[in-house]
Amino acid sequence: LAIGRATGWRRAPTKAVMAAIVPVTLVLALSTAAYHDRHGQWRTQSFLGSNLYGKAVRWAAADISSTRPQVMTWIAATTEPERRRLEAVPNWRDRFLLLAPYYDVWRWRTVFIDLPQRAGMGGADLVALDALMLDLAKEILVARPLDYLGDVGLNLAALWTMPDALTAEDAAGFLSRADVTVGSFRTGTEPQIRPLPLVLSLRVALALALASSLLAPLWAGLAWLRRRPIPPSLAVATLAALTIHANFLLTAALQAGLPRYVWPMWPAMAVTGATLTAAIIQASSSPDPAILRTGLGHTVPGRPPSAEYPRAAPTP
Repeated sequence: LAIGRATGWRRAPTKAVMAAIVPVTLVLALSTAAYHDRHGQWRTQSFLGSNLYGKAVRWAAADISSTRPQVMTWIAATTEPERRRLEAVPNWRDRFLLLAPYYDVWRWRTVFIDLPQRAGMGGADLVALDALMLDLAKEILVARPLDYLGDVGLNLAALWTMPDALTAEDAAGFLSRADVTVGSFRTGTEPQIRPLPLVLSLRVALALALASSLLAPLWAGLAWLRRRPIPPSLAVATLAALTIHANFLLTAALQAGLPRYVWPMWPAMAVTGATLTAAIIQASSSPDPAILRTGLGHTVPGRPPSAEYPRAAPTP
């Protein structure tokens, strides 16, 4: 969409939308065919139940209303030691570092392996099991919505700050504050120590990306509210920024905010920064000084004002 907008997709919006839909449809069709070949069902594989289950079991409690109260009580008792350990961690960065591995521990091990037997399910129907995990997760999240929103915020912050990028001093401080040994961190793996220049570079780059991804939609939104045309460079920056935020929000809602979910967004971050810079240069070089303050005037440098691209009225 960003590329199409930059190349004048408004002249042929239907073709642009269809061009974007074709590869998505093809991937879904191939995925459905592959799943049918392996499992005999015409559907795509879904991890929604297991993903939300790994998030939600942290707040399971015997007093939560459930269609399977015995299962809910078992989940609460099984996750209680980890819950107490997490509550004792002093700050959000340490809590994230300690919490992240438990999502997979819960969804694939401690409260997963015995779940079919506890729920009275026969066989190994993965679709039915995922549906069960989704039902249990929804029961917990309905009872603990604020806790879930806090967890989403925690992982969203982790995606933008990358707490996993640890110097030797950071790692030693975490292990001390969280009262864990190297052997127990990340369920058996040692903290990955990074050089200080690399850690600082990552943090600065992410801070600039965050600032750009917030400024571009804000600027474009103000221009739209003031009925100013939005130049292609700012439009591309805005669409790329919204793509990043949508991706990070979905990731934080379903997964841990780990670095592997940040890397695919680096191209979008680069596009946002580059095109926003171009928009700023274009606006600052305009003969109308009110553009940066009130929105954008004509979109093509040097083009005379017209009914379609009026010059922004100077502010008093």
